[in-house]
Amino acid sequence: MNCSCEIIKDLIPLYIDEVCSEDSVKEVEEHVAECEECKALLESMKTPVKNDKTVEKISMEKSLKRVRKKIKIRNIIFFIIGGVLMFFILRYIVPAATAIGILVLSSVLSKPKTFTDITEYADCIGEEANEEYGLDPEEHRLYKVFPKTIEGNATEFEYTYYNPFDPQYVSYLTVKYDDEKYEEELERLEKIKFNDSYIKYYSVTDEPEGFDLVAMIADSYYGFGYAMVPEEEDNSITYVGIHFCNYFLDLDVNEYIPDKYLLEGFDATMDNPYEKACMGK
Repeated sequence: MNCSCEIIKDLIPLYIDEVCSEDSVKEVEEHVAECEECKALLESMKTPVKNDKTVEKISMEKSLKRVRKKIKIRNIIFFIIGGVLMFFILRYIVPAATAIGILVLSSVLSKPKTFTDITEYADCIGEEANEEYGLDPEEHRLYKVFPKTIEGNATEFEYTYYNPFDPQYVSYLTVKYDDEKYEEELERLEKIKFNDSYIKYYSVTDEPEGFDLVAMIADSYYGFGYAMVPEEEDNSITYVGIHFCNYFLDLDVNEYIPDKYLLEGFDATMDNPYEKACMGK
């Protein structure tokens, strides 16, 4: 039996659902083997049609995949940036902050130690000086101008030690000698090489007004140590030591040494002109 295309088209749904007779199955298969149109219809009806819900689900899954991919890429970028920032913080920020913290804490906790009792002179200056706050002139050469022992009448004495981060020493001493000791002390001081270059350091323009320098040890980095006598000599000698580093003095020198004993123009405050010139600021 040769069926028409119209009959085969009616049988195809039954054929697909497998509810037609064996003869009908045979007729459909023989027909589609020769008829391309019915064969195409059969193939199209065999392919399941995706309903709207299925399409929506597939679209949502694709969107979720894209979102997950973007999140993964973003997390990788954040991880890399975070790692770089952490390295930078640990390598540079933490050490710098620690150093600044130590400096600030040290400055807060450290206070100047000032001595005015001449009986404590040996604890402050000399070979047997206190290890915590004293100094040995052999190691702190600016203080070589100071006498090892007091062999006269000390009329003035003040010694200040301060260590915010690096030790600083600010001192002055006036001793009145008898004639013999005065001459001996002047001879000792004359053996100390006089440093004329002191005028160039820390804006200094001259010796203290009303005094004559008899000894000067000047250092472009550490400061000054000098001895002087009044222009109208009275057998007294005044010794001054100002020892610091890093081109500036944390202490206000005017609070610890009378202005009349300071070199003219001396300026060792932070960011002083001499410091700026030396540091290229």
